[in-house]
Amino acid sequence: MNPIKPTFYNAARDRMPEGMRPSPFTDRADWLGQGELTFAVSNGFPSTLGHTLVLPRDFGTYRFTDLARDELVEHFRMFKTLTAAFNAHFKPDGYNVGWNIGFHGGQSIAHAHMHIMPRYNTVNRAHKINPLGGLVRMPFQSIPDFYNTASKSAQRTLEKHVTTMMPLVARNDLAYAVNLPRDVAVAQGHSVVLPHAPRKSLLDCSEGEFLAQLELALEIMAMQQAGTTPPDGYNIGWDVGRAGGQMMSRAYLHVLPRYAGDMDSPRGGIVRLIPQAAWPNNTDYYDAKNVGKDVVLKDIVTFPFDFWDSPSRSNVMDLKPV
Repeated sequence: MNPIKPTFYNAARDRMPEGMRPSPFTDRADWLGQGELTFAVSNGFPSTLGHTLVLPRDFGTYRFTDLARDELVEHFRMFKTLTAAFNAHFKPDGYNVGWNIGFHGGQSIAHAHMHIMPRYNTVNRAHKINPLGGLVRMPFQSIPDFYNTASKSAQRTLEKHVTTMMPLVARNDLAYAVNLPRDVAVAQGHSVVLPHAPRKSLLDCSEGEFLAQLELALEIMAMQQAGTTPPDGYNIGWDVGRAGGQMMSRAYLHVLPRYAGDMDSPRGGIVRLIPQAAWPNNTDYYDAKNVGKDVVLKDIVTFPFDFWDSPSRSNVMDLKPV
């Protein structure tokens, strides 16, 4: 297998604005595998044991919305391959899987990459982490009390809402999407997408169902961006297993709009589901105090924290740097 690291390094360097240093993908990661269209690396700034990134081999892909259908399918295949290995070696109790989209969604690097974050009951217990809600448990200014309970009745209520009571906002042959009710939604426009078939988690979904859920997420984002108060960013992803915050016995994809000011610092996005004290190296490289600074990786490679400091754009669906 020919390594693609030098190719990625050179391509990343060539497309960077003047004065910007190479991305951490090029020099601070263990390469875990590659396919025809994607590759996987360990996260150089892990929030959990086994924290991994899956990226397209098309190095010009700045945003999630640029990913082709074939690339997305291979992301899913890579996820299945990696989780099988993680389950054998790390034995996690759940996962959070998804993308940060835009500066206000926590995207710190101008490249589309999917996070796979294994979750562990032992870590949740040791650090008193309530995982319920999964992706919604980022440090928002406020979070509905609904997510601070372990009540099974509350979880049954949520499942009833999204499977029988809430009006559809989008659907296709394999999946459908609903808006969450106000007392459950973390942000205006917070939606979930579910396969029509009663899959227990993302791990049980087919490639077609994975793709169908993401296609509806894109449709929802496009509708919201055409509205009067378009979100400034997004987090999209799945909670897998109770340790990952899954609250229903059904697979579901969060489509979580993000707005300027909803967190003290959006940096890191879904990475910050895990409090800094629980990170393997206990170092929060995404903390607000590091805004505008470089965190040294090696002597000649640093992490460009200031890349998205000026997220000037007319539409969050167009995230290429200006």
